[in-house]
Amino acid sequence: MKKTIEGMILASLLVSSLAAFADSGGDIVAARADEATQKTMEHYRQEIKERAAMAASSHKAEQPGADQDQGHS
Repeated sequence: MKKTIEGMILASLLVSSLAAFADSGGDIVAARADEATQKTMEHYRQEIKERAAMAASSHKAEQPGADQDQGHS
């Protein structure tokens, strides 16, 4: 009986300490995750813009040559 009561006390202390940790720690973890997501998405947007600009510039560079080839045929 004594071991059962000690086990229940230990379990309740563990649960209460985990609840306290999760209460304040969860907010911090969520804030860090949101910040990391925002940074990642901004980096991704920048990469997409750079790739689109490179594709547009290479497409423009190919256009005059293609027109000249068609004119010579």
